[in-house]
Amino acid sequence: LILGGVLERHPDLKVGIVETFSDWVPRVLGFMEWMWEQHAGDLVCPLRPSEYFERQCFISAHAMSLEEQRMHKEFPAGTLAFATYFPHTGSPWGVTVKFLQATMGAAGVPEAEARAILGGNIARIYDLDTDALAPIVERIGPEPEEILSVPDGVDLAADMLPYVKAKVYRPATI
Repeated sequence: LILGGVLERHPDLKVGIVETFSDWVPRVLGFMEWMWEQHAGDLVCPLRPSEYFERQCFISAHAMSLEEQRMHKEFPAGTLAFATYFPHTGSPWGVTVKFLQATMGAAGVPEAEARAILGGNIARIYDLDTDALAPIVERIGPEPEEILSVPDGVDLAADMLPYVKAKVYRPATI
């Protein structure tokens, strides 16, 4: 889509990569950037691959692991989103706050970036009316201080089902 010129020819096309891991994106984009630098004159895309990805793509990662949360700064701005896809296997439904503490909180994701990953990026991508959604967000939370802190001496993943706990500690796939 990028190096083949599809996104160049269709600048209004949006590409969403959903229900998957996200840790492969920075490495693949890094490789594509290298390819672009080596062959820029031969390619049909004048922009860098990361510029196309930032302009037209996003990844909605299913229950992002601690390692994926640690990588959040490696993604083009506004392209990373957290999702749970309940009732799919690995969904942290029922322990979402603890899951986010054990991943996003433990990774030290700053509040502004957490807000973007947890909803702001998707709201922008789908052009949602955030003012209209604000009362719902206020009502259902969670509050940043709930998820961006990690209680001292608590094994957050201890009472999670094994497949959810495995999601917290899943190593990068690259």
